[in-house]
Amino acid sequence: MTDFDEFETKLKDISDLDLDEKDMVKQLEKQINRRIRNICLKTIGVLLFLAGFLYLVINPIMNYGYLNPQKLENNDKGFTKYLRAYFETMRPYAEVVSVEIDKQGFGKYTVNLDMQNHIGKTMIGLPNVTMEIDKGKASVITDVKSMTTALIGRFESNWVKKDEFLKDLEELPDSSVVYLSIGVNTPIPLSELRKEDIQLDWIEFYNNVSQYQGGLSLNLCTLYEDTDERKKLSDKELKEIFLQNLDLLMTQPVLFQSLGIYSGSLQFFTLDEIKKTRESIDSQEELTIKNYCFSGKKQEVIEYLKKTDVYSIHVDDIQLTIW
Repeated sequence: MTDFDEFETKLKDISDLDLDEKDMVKQLEKQINRRIRNICLKTIGVLLFLAGFLYLVINPIMNYGYLNPQKLENNDKGFTKYLRAYFETMRPYAEVVSVEIDKQGFGKYTVNLDMQNHIGKTMIGLPNVTMEIDKGKASVITDVKSMTTALIGRFESNWVKKDEFLKDLEELPDSSVVYLSIGVNTPIPLSELRKEDIQLDWIEFYNNVSQYQGGLSLNLCTLYEDTDERKKLSDKELKEIFLQNLDLLMTQPVLFQSLGIYSGSLQFFTLDEIKKTRESIDSQEELTIKNYCFSGKKQEVIEYLKKTDVYSIHVDDIQLTIW
């Protein structure tokens, strides 16, 4: 017998009783209220069961089945190192200083980043970027200073004529500091480039096998590892860091692709070109650089550009004083 049949039987039994109208109404109200109470209790029980099932069964499964940045971070700041590797490989001047992770449940996390731009003064302390990691995929929620955005075609600014640009630089105050991204016609050995009287901020390792060209920052402001002090490293050590960064990024392909894989004016949606680049750079005895970012005082930049065969000049910033 179903609950409804039982309820119907009780109502029929009440109607068979020799009761006046007032008592009959009371008995009916009592049975109806009891019926409503039973339905509510069963509904609440089902809802509590479903909630418990979701949080005790589904939630752990989703947290286990997708990237858990908290777990990665607890393992020697693994998530911070991942994001640092991503941004220094993909974004000139950008650096992740620190990471805070809040677990939302069901494979979703809120990540607050303190990111810095190496142009000009460095001020650290407060998060300025918020990301969401949902089922292993990253999306930017807030980024008021455009720290995470990619400048497409940074090294393809071939409409800037060097002679005209040098004339413009001459008009700047002598105290000016100039930040440039340039591309040269003939790749330069990294060992030679590092001897120049300029501040190398970011270099892109050249290879003629893959369409993807990744880079490395030479001017980090926070030191998580001894190898973060790049000026003290040899060319071979810089190469190893670049290869390690690519290996690390490919350990989380879903996250990597959701962050965005860019090179020049291209965006990639698979890791095929990344793998080609890794193999090519790994096989090179002498590293060469075709695209790079550098800075220096006005006269230093002018003297360097005069002797350099460039095909692309992009002005990242000009500051009238180092202070």
